[in-house]
Amino acid sequence: MQALPLTCAQAWVAAHRSYPEVIAIVTTLAKVSLANRDLAIPNDREAGLEAGRGIAADCKADPNALLFAIVDKHVRRVAETTIR
Repeated sequence: MQALPLTCAQAWVAAHRSYPEVIAIVTTLAKVSLANRDLAIPNDREAGLEAGRGIAADCKADPNALLFAIVDKHVRRVAETTIR
């Protein structure tokens, strides 16, 4: 499945309306965002939860928004720049 062009609502359907499957899609998209931006999520549980809450809230507010755009927004918000 190609997750990049999916809206929040389409991702929910593609994930068979299963939270674990949606989390897998979001995790994949977050890894793409992090890699492309040379970022890393801080190594604490709260950073991941904070990003997840923001993603869920934005998708609830606009189910037709592109999921990747929302994930990218919240990953950038909580991420740290990595040194290469």
